[in-house]
Amino acid sequence: MSGVLRNALSTLPCCEQGEKAELDDSNVDAVIARNLWKNHRILPPTSKNKQHWDLMMMLLVFYNCVYIPIELCFLGNLGIGKTTAHEVVDYLIDSLFFFDILINCRTAYYDEDYEMVLDGKQIFRNYRKSWWFYIDLLAVVPFDLLLALFLIGSDSSGSSIGTVFGMFKLPRLLRLLRIFKKLDVVAAANALRIVALMVMFCLIAHWFACIWWIIGWQEYQADLREARSGGNGEGLSHGVSWLQRIPGELLTNGTSFEHQYLSSMYWSLTTLMKTPWVGPDTVGEKMFASLAVVMGAILFAALLGNVTALVQTFDKGNAQKREKITTLHQFNASRKVPLVLQRKLMAYVDAEWSITSGLDDSSVLAQLPGQLRGNIVASIYKDTLLKAPLFSSCSLECAKSLLLRLQPEVCLQKEVLIARDQLCQEVYLLMRGAMQVASSEGEVQTGVRKPALMFRMIEKPGSIIGHIDPFQREVPRYPFLVTAVRQSHLVSLTRVDVLDVLSNFEGEDCASVLKVLRVEHQNTITSLTDKRERPTAAARSAEGEPAESAVKESKPGAPDSAPSEQTLQTLRTRVTEMEQKLAKCVDDMQAARECTEVLPHLVFLVNSVTQDNLNS
Repeated sequence: MSGVLRNALSTLPCCEQGEKAELDDSNVDAVIARNLWKNHRILPPTSKNKQHWDLMMMLLVFYNCVYIPIELCFLGNLGIGKTTAHEVVDYLIDSLFFFDILINCRTAYYDEDYEMVLDGKQIFRNYRKSWWFYIDLLAVVPFDLLLALFLIGSDSSGSSIGTVFGMFKLPRLLRLLRIFKKLDVVAAANALRIVALMVMFCLIAHWFACIWWIIGWQEYQADLREARSGGNGEGLSHGVSWLQRIPGELLTNGTSFEHQYLSSMYWSLTTLMKTPWVGPDTVGEKMFASLAVVMGAILFAALLGNVTALVQTFDKGNAQKREKITTLHQFNASRKVPLVLQRKLMAYVDAEWSITSGLDDSSVLAQLPGQLRGNIVASIYKDTLLKAPLFSSCSLECAKSLLLRLQPEVCLQKEVLIARDQLCQEVYLLMRGAMQVASSEGEVQTGVRKPALMFRMIEKPGSIIGHIDPFQREVPRYPFLVTAVRQSHLVSLTRVDVLDVLSNFEGEDCASVLKVLRVEHQNTITSLTDKRERPTAAARSAEGEPAESAVKESKPGAPDSAPSEQTLQTLRTRVTEMEQKLAKCVDDMQAARECTEVLPHLVFLVNSVTQDNLNS
């Protein structure tokens, strides 16, 4: 829980100490919102109810963006009046916008020190200083209602005045800027920004269509007035309105609203995207069309740039993978790496990329505060490693420090993770997959009896593989062979990292971690040595054991279970040997197939050289 939220919560009198002790990051916002509203009638800026209200206001803003231009440009000039239901909806929306002002006056905010301000007067002063307050206030004034009250009994010239006063609703459209401002902190902001740009493009095309209609309508009315007055046709427009020059049916008072609007919208889209449907003729049309062309170029460039950035963001991971594979191909070609190892190298890159997606957790978390880094890694591994004995035995802070040092590892199927007698510089923890710890490599020497292959399967997530003693000067050698039964995902801790962490957590944490490492290693040794083949009678006699007991244990049909266990281990050894031989045969067959694919080319070259020699 952040310090700011704790400070805000501590100022609430109804929140008891016991309740605060039980809070965590998942429900602290709900508790703060409930207590702030109960005691101060103030909403926190992160309130869920406030977010739902903002979403509803956003929908109303979109409604105004579509309807207000139609009302000002089409309905007002065509003399189409509003129905009673429409008037009720408009006044209801005005009431909601006014209520939104009241909510903004009672919504807390963060000051320059990122402390939550809870004083209502200070909140109102901060809101009043912003230009949003005057925009919202200007937008909620019902100018059309005031006009209807003051112009009762007047002539019809009040309709044009009403149109002018109706333009005071246009500042509501500026609320769209708040929506774009919130996109930067939303997940998948690039995709949402492109959707917002497409919506904005459609809204601008809608606005341009309404303005284009009103320009043409005013020019058309001017031409009609000149014709009635018997003028010579050389009015202020110096041209013919586009309403009289469109292909097909001309647009007049009797034309339906759908035909009028779609004709204007089609001209707006064609002008913003390419050549206009109808070219401008009058001075007003030419000025507005020039503005539309410039705006269309800007919108098209912005949309294309954002789409390009989005595609590059989506393909960034694949581009990094392709670059890495290209580098490996160049390395293989320059260093002449064998084909079998090349395949293993590419398989390892694919497996590693499927786990990490090209991201390095250490570099991503490096710039974050230490406590936040620890909380993030603890949340990542809370269902896997935090329940493992190595981390559950120590304190949470010590576990976070160890988790921050983890490095992802991948072990392909049948690949060796730790060879026998290898210097053990790190310890591995299994995340997913299955590993096999064997007591012998099973190699056969001439004239020597092959030892039995004893092994232990490890499949539980969080299991420790390997052994390190960070405070021991000499690096130990691991006495077993560790291979992957199937492709496995592991994480590793180096000896240096463990020593660095335990040097900062001396005492109980250090003793607990060292104890877990020793106990796990000793359990592995015990499980494998207990399964070894029992000594012969001579060996037992040399050790001082009675020969009779050895003879008794070697009798067939004795109640001892050792023969059956030895038989099972022998079968397992043979199966493992057969798998290894089969894998080697598959590799040899693959190499032979690749060689046979080259033979036709060699035959063709030999025939070509022979033919050239014969011709010469």
